[in-house]
Amino acid sequence: MTDSSTRGAGDPQSQGAPVILDPAALDRLREWGGDALLGRMVSLFLELGPERVGSLSGALSDGDLELLERTAHSLKSSSGNVGALRLSAAAAELESAARGARAGEGQETLTELVEAVCRSWEQTSQALERAVPAQGESE
Repeated sequence: MTDSSTRGAGDPQSQGAPVILDPAALDRLREWGGDALLGRMVSLFLELGPERVGSLSGALSDGDLELLERTAHSLKSSSGNVGALRLSAAAAELESAARGARAGEGQETLTELVEAVCRSWEQTSQALERAVPAQGESE
């Protein structure tokens, strides 16, 4: 499937950006635990994501590079679990830059990278909501 939920609106693959969602990762979750596991994983990701993304901005504002690095790492991992490739890549880049900034390198790019993660979060959450309809509370 190559619609906007897997490719991303306005971000052609030719620009080198990873797809927003990897359908194979969603299929894997479904194979391992059915729609219930897939729905729960996506629901949890969507529930915790805004706090993690907000934490990135707060850590940057506070100059807490260690928190910035840890939060980017967590977001990278959780994004990978649900097949959110673009977000995972953006978080990985931020994690690496925060690590470098802690060592005194390239702190000036952190704001741009946090903004890129925020944009990617918006694209990812919208794509996941389209790709995996919300499960009922009883599941």
